[in-house]
Amino acid sequence: MNEIKILDNATINKIAAGEVIERPQSIVKECIDNSLDAGASRISIAIKDGGIGSIIIEDNGKGIYKDDLPLCLTRHATSKIERLEDIYSTSTMGFRGEALASICHVSELEITSRHQNAPHGYRLYSNGDTTSSLSEANREVGTTISIKNVFANIPVRRKFLKRASTEFSAIFIIVQQYALLWPEIDFILTHEGSERLNTSGISDGATLLQLIYGKTLKGKLIKIDEEIGGVKVDGWISDPTLTFSNRSKQLVGINGRPIQSPILHKIITDAYRDVIPYKRFPLVLLRIFLPRDTLDVNIHPKKSEIKFLHPEMLFSVLPKLFSRAFGGVHSDLMALRETGRQEIPGFPGEQIRHFGRDPEPTYNIPRPNSWIPNQIGDDTQNGGSTELQISENHQQSAHQVLPQHLNAPLPTRTPSPTLFSTEERHRLDVANLDYLQLYDTYIVLNAKNTLWLLDQHAVHERVLYETFKTHESADQIPTQPLLVPIVIDVTPDLMAVYDAISDQLPALGMDIGEFGPNQLVVREIPSHLLKSKISNWLVNLLESCRDFEGEGAKLPDRKDTLQMRACKAAIKAGMRLETEEVHALLEQFLNSPSNFTCPHGRPLFISFNKEEIERLFLRR
Repeated sequence: MNEIKILDNATINKIAAGEVIERPQSIVKECIDNSLDAGASRISIAIKDGGIGSIIIEDNGKGIYKDDLPLCLTRHATSKIERLEDIYSTSTMGFRGEALASICHVSELEITSRHQNAPHGYRLYSNGDTTSSLSEANREVGTTISIKNVFANIPVRRKFLKRASTEFSAIFIIVQQYALLWPEIDFILTHEGSERLNTSGISDGATLLQLIYGKTLKGKLIKIDEEIGGVKVDGWISDPTLTFSNRSKQLVGINGRPIQSPILHKIITDAYRDVIPYKRFPLVLLRIFLPRDTLDVNIHPKKSEIKFLHPEMLFSVLPKLFSRAFGGVHSDLMALRETGRQEIPGFPGEQIRHFGRDPEPTYNIPRPNSWIPNQIGDDTQNGGSTELQISENHQQSAHQVLPQHLNAPLPTRTPSPTLFSTEERHRLDVANLDYLQLYDTYIVLNAKNTLWLLDQHAVHERVLYETFKTHESADQIPTQPLLVPIVIDVTPDLMAVYDAISDQLPALGMDIGEFGPNQLVVREIPSHLLKSKISNWLVNLLESCRDFEGEGAKLPDRKDTLQMRACKAAIKAGMRLETEEVHALLEQFLNSPSNFTCPHGRPLFISFNKEEIERLFLRR
């Protein structure tokens, strides 16, 4: 008596269908893929009872030939590939030939389609076990797929479905993902006859994002549209001042497919880790286009995951694009360099300054804990003598711009220290610009009808942090030999990873060797890891190299240390700045590769345009 049985075709088909169709959302996704492959410019999805009751998807694509309709319901029947090798070069969204065959085995399905070269359409009905004959149907060019009673014939699967509202929420998410990745396509989604999403006539990504996620995104989105080394990327990312509590607003499409990828999650996280607070997440919408022969889209039955032949390409290109995007904004502030001087009456106690005024004589006074923003050094540097310029005829020139009735002696001003020597001041390209230092903490500027309010400490902290990072990356990593080497047990798979990357570890400041079977010995480490638990650090590094094929693994940087150095060295709140200091700080702020937040994630500035100010005064 044999124990192994050959399953009947009905059971085989239902098991196979369950791999592709997990819930109503899966049906919607497969049908959208087919509509896109058919060249549709309009896709309408009507849902009832969360998709459990019915799903109707209509498109205006090229349609299906009469003789091809019955074949649509046959497993592994497809027009998109002919042999195995085609899977790795196909340009279509679908290619397995399983979608409709799987759907009809888990539900009741009706297809009505008219091919663009046919005089009229045809209709076909199937419930998995039986299929009707073809009948003529009155329809415009395109295809309508109607699905009813999902999993009615597989009760064990149906009982795992959620409430109708939950199932519809999953459908809404997948439809909005396609709408964002294919802005040129009109998507209309209804539930119980009520329209929930309509992107008709909206082809701009930023407008679509605001339609879906709200108007709070206005003015917070940064455009990306570049191609480097065969990798083309376009889309939108939020500036670092706009973050969320989870990754639900992060969407990446590879050649039009919405995918989930640990590699891409890591790249995005690393790109933002210096500019947003811990456990906060940016909005990301990226459409990435790669050569088809560098991808394997066949590793998951639902095509929601993907394997990259050259992941190092993404680790090289995407961080550069994010960095350029962060550095390419605030261009309107550049107009400040050319702002002409305006004579504004001064008042006692006000700190209105003008760039381009006559130079003032100097007084030497010590400035403890000073830091020149464009100079590299250690944050413990103290002392030194710097120079301050105060005009001999300062009070007289100030009286000349005061209204006659306010022409009174100004209060004596206590000399304040400066960040620059006389020689350094003369090298500054000083423009004529008015500014106001508010509470000796904030710098108020006007540019292109926009009021900018900068936090002087946060701005200087970001400038220093970026400078420290650049300086450190150019130097050799300081290391510390261990008095007593550390022996660490690792699993066999991580031992294999170590063998593959051992030649790269010295460049990370590590001296590591094999000690015994599945054991490593650590003899030297980077100095900033002296307070870290090396065994945990090494295991995490090896796991990262395993998970990301060596490309995503990075030496844990000195972010915390550099943050503290920058914070201690930066000019403080309550510190009065000279004209040249403000100008230099602004220049470095504009030229910084990241000028949104300080290293802790606090904003560097807030701004108000004319419309926003008028709204505050109820003028709008």
